[in-house]
Amino acid sequence: MSKTRAIGSSSARPRRRWTAAEAMRVLAAQAESGLPVSVFAAREGLSAHRLFRWRSRLGASPPKPPTFEEVVPREAPPTRNEPGPLAHDRLEIVLRSGLVVRVGESFSADALRRLLDVVGGERGC
Repeated sequence: MSKTRAIGSSSARPRRRWTAAEAMRVLAAQAESGLPVSVFAAREGLSAHRLFRWRSRLGASPPKPPTFEEVVPREAPPTRNEPGPLAHDRLEIVLRSGLVVRVGESFSADALRRLLDVVGGERGC
């Protein structure tokens, strides 16, 4: 396929001329988007080659790669549904209904019976 077009041909249309300021705005938008040049160019209806050419001609630097910071989790207090660091001091009972009852080892047997009566009357497996 020939890359030349006949002058006066109906398929020939004038090429858009971009100012340096417009090109810089497009390059800034691409950098801000975080998208790869090819993806951004396709989304905006531009050629990736054009963006690379603008970048080299206008001295715009490519976007810096993301930096990573180490995140060190601190020990969070246990929630209602998960055992905490003192899980060995707890008793866990899983009822047939799927309900989980967790109590401390020092929880009295009478109090446990009353609790099980309240949550469903189930005793044992």
